[in-house]
Amino acid sequence: MRPLTVLARFSAEFMANDSLFRKMSKATCSLSQIVEHCENLMFQMTGPATSQMNQTRIPIYMTHLPAGTSTANLVHWAQMVNSRNVQKYDFGSKSANKRHYGSEKPPVFNLTLVNAPVYLYWSDADWLADKRDVEEGLLAVIPKKYIVENNQLQNFNHFDFIWGIHAAEEIYIPIINTIKDDQEIIVLQ
Repeated sequence: MRPLTVLARFSAEFMANDSLFRKMSKATCSLSQIVEHCENLMFQMTGPATSQMNQTRIPIYMTHLPAGTSTANLVHWAQMVNSRNVQKYDFGSKSANKRHYGSEKPPVFNLTLVNAPVYLYWSDADWLADKRDVEEGLLAVIPKKYIVENNQLQNFNHFDFIWGIHAAEEIYIPIINTIKDDQEIIVLQ
């Protein structure tokens, strides 16, 4: 955790996707001998290769990777992994936390207080939001009456939620239909 905290002091962005990297990825991953290596690189952290991936699009996908994030976001994620709590950002000192939160430790989000409808879409093939996290961190904690849908998808790694061949039919269209249905209910009230 310490190296990430040090990194956060010197860099605002982690794994930025600059134009040079995009050009190199597109040129390199377009070569037929290299495509498989590019695909393997994509799946190292996010989950196994699935039938969802359009192989001909891998050179394009690679131009979007890494997508980059703020270093503070990465540090916050690592803090939650290490503490096994869904909590606010830890500023690294009791005094800084006290200044921001009025307490020496960052407050933990109490998910038992969720009181809005929850529609979950997840897969045990997604290594960044794994089955244990979903089952123990969400399903076991959020009041059951608010979990309207619990959609455990088969063969969706982390990228498949964005680029999967079946993402539209299994995720996006159902979500859009839910939003439309909810809007109709609100209008009728």
